[in-house]
Amino acid sequence: LLSKVVDSNHGFECLQDISESKIKLELKFGAKMGAGKTRDFLEPIGFKDNEPLGAGKLMQNEELGLHDGEYGDSQWVELYQQYAAQTKFGVLIMAKTLENFQS
Repeated sequence: LLSKVVDSNHGFECLQDISESKIKLELKFGAKMGAGKTRDFLEPIGFKDNEPLGAGKLMQNEELGLHDGEYGDSQWVELYQQYAAQTKFGVLIMAKTLENFQS
């Protein structure tokens, strides 16, 4: 499940940037594991650093229909958590910078 920041001051400037990054993660470069306990959790279940994830392997919240106005903020978060819990590797956060990731 893919989470991202869309804001010209704090992340991607437009949806096209996100689409291009998603393609690179799926088909060209893959993703890099974070620091700390991330590697201890992901390596045993088969995640490989910098290996393309495969076409269509990343799903964005828009594809789940969670921003269609039907759900309030708290319900949206709960539903997102339920989807995230069903994934093999969890949520990949595309924050663009360390500062964005930490916020």
